[in-house]
Amino acid sequence: MVNRMDIKSLLELRKRIKKRKPDYKYFGSKNRIKKKGRWRKQRGRTSKIRLKKRGYPRRVEIGYNSPKLVRDMHPSGLFPVLIHNINELKNVDSKTQGIIISSKVGLKKKIEICKKAREMNIVVLNIDIDKLIKKFEKKKEEKEIKAKEKEKKREELEKRAKEKEKKEEKKESVEDIALKEEKKEEMKKEYEKILTKPQK
Repeated sequence: MVNRMDIKSLLELRKRIKKRKPDYKYFGSKNRIKKKGRWRKQRGRTSKIRLKKRGYPRRVEIGYNSPKLVRDMHPSGLFPVLIHNINELKNVDSKTQGIIISSKVGLKKKIEICKKAREMNIVVLNIDIDKLIKKFEKKKEEKEIKAKEKEKKREELEKRAKEKEKKEEKKESVEDIALKEEKKEEMKKEYEKILTKPQK
């Protein structure tokens, strides 16, 4: 069993090794768009990189590798395990492993996974749980405010529609009264005509 102090010292050693590790790039990748950031072993007879000449890019060598015990280990001293759902938490060892929640997972599921991980005493390496919960609550509040605003707007529109209908009904009633009065006057005139006609 490896001591915790040994792991700490090994992690520090790895940090120092990685600091002096160069960025391996394809030689002449500045002038070649397609081969940017790609490394190939130099095999040419007169290749200055293969011959380790001064002033040329460094070769990939085993000396830049990190110690075997802490290889692929997170700086916290735990080995990361990628998680996509809650069911995958069953296979995680909380003493030696920590979880990294995939970026493809949505906010709701992330919170569920974080809560379950807290219950199981599993460390989440790529997320601050408290910040995530605050973010979720803030989003929830914003959604509720937006929903309330929508409801208010809808109620206002309904009120306006009702007022319009009432106004139209009043207009119609006024017009109907005017028509009825006109008809009455016409009827009166006709009746008077009949009465004033000379009898033969």
